Amino acid sequence: MDRTTLSASLQGRNNLQFPAALRTQIEQEAGLTDEEIDILRLRARGMSAVQISMTLGEWCSVRTVERRIRKIKDKIIAMLAE
Repeated sequence: MDRTTLSASLQGRNNLQFPAALRTQIEQEAGLTDEEIDILRLRARGMSAVQISMTLGEWCSVRTVERRIRKIKDKIIAMLAE
């Protein structure tokens, strides 16, 4: 997947589903925190923000998950801009 395709796919609603090899590269190069990596992986499995929130427990509300998804997308876009 080239940078243009990847960037376009990030414009969708909380879409963070990438091939495993690309996801691994993103995890290594985008400067994601451990929590962001957990959310990225759960989202990649097709889980909604509500499902992710329930999986992560009480400390992580749906709103927090949605905010972190936006931060993940921002970090990926910044990585692409380099």
